[in-house]
Amino acid sequence: MTEDYQTFFSSQFPDATARQQTVALPNTLWRIGVGDRFELRVVTQPELQKTFIEDKETSKVFGLADLQVGFKVNILKEKEGMPEVGFLSHLVMPTGTDGISGGEYGVINKLAVTHSLSEVHAVAWNIGYDYLGTGNGDLFYSLAWGIGLTDKVGVYLEPYGFIKNMEELNASADAGITYLINNNMQFDYSFGVGISQKMNYHSIGLSIMFPNL
Repeated sequence: MTEDYQTFFSSQFPDATARQQTVALPNTLWRIGVGDRFELRVVTQPELQKTFIEDKETSKVFGLADLQVGFKVNILKEKEGMPEVGFLSHLVMPTGTDGISGGEYGVINKLAVTHSLSEVHAVAWNIGYDYLGTGNGDLFYSLAWGIGLTDKVGVYLEPYGFIKNMEELNASADAGITYLINNNMQFDYSFGVGISQKMNYHSIGLSIMFPNL
């Protein structure tokens, strides 16, 4: 739900409640390695967005979200107790469908750090800043604890959130499970809930590594 929509909704229906439902069909991240430390990234995402007022559907839009293109660089490889550190940056271009697109150019930036605590335990944390063309941008964070149950199955728990427009804290948490189908394919499922706001999601994914060209 955009700020413009919230402002309009509040002024027209001050006593009503609204919610938005988004279904990604699917979110696809394409990654191309360039050397050992650098990769190019492209994110595409078809979406179905529905808006409900007093639990009645008032609008429905199907189309593409804004295209993201960017890179990730490995700053430090994990060794001798040192964490693995990476940085990624995406340019968001207003190429999406009307009603889904943010309508502005923006940037997404993230510093990602991973610590292996043992053969089966690992901790990862991210901090970053997004600016999508309006306001002051959002500062976000996450902290994930992962456990390898077997050679193929892993689980994780992750509190995360962001400071919207550098003013309002939105806190959430999620958990998930991963299953390594083979050396080149992994399945995952996750679910999340809002802590400081009403929100929930379910997600299933499939990661595929293609052979070197």
